Amino acid sequence: MVEDVRRALMEGRCLVPAVGSVVAGVAPCLPYVVSDGDGCEVEPVSAYVRDLMLGDVSPLTCRSYGFGLLRWHRLLWGLGIGWEEATEAEVADNPRARSAVLRAARRRF
Repeated sequence: MVEDVRRALMEGRCLVPAVGSVVAGVAPCLPYVVSDGDGCEVEPVSAYVRDLMLGDVSPLTCRSYGFGLLRWHRLLWGLGIGWEEATEAEVADNPRARSAVLRAARRRF
């Protein structure tokens, strides 16, 4: 099943689900939060953003990383794979899935 979805994503026959969002956080140590399709905080991303803020980075850097990690999680959600289960295969799929999205967008124009 995962292989079928993976192949469809890479061939542009289906797209990564457009779920989740990056929203402003409520604390200085967490300036932006990534939420899933249900509006729940994606805790591994929040932990990473908190670590980034310890390094005295700009909140906008955290926002940028948040969008990158949202794209990563959308791929995992589309494949039906949890964060803890991701392997090198999914890491390799990430840029390919993004390329497939860009190719599909170009075909529309």
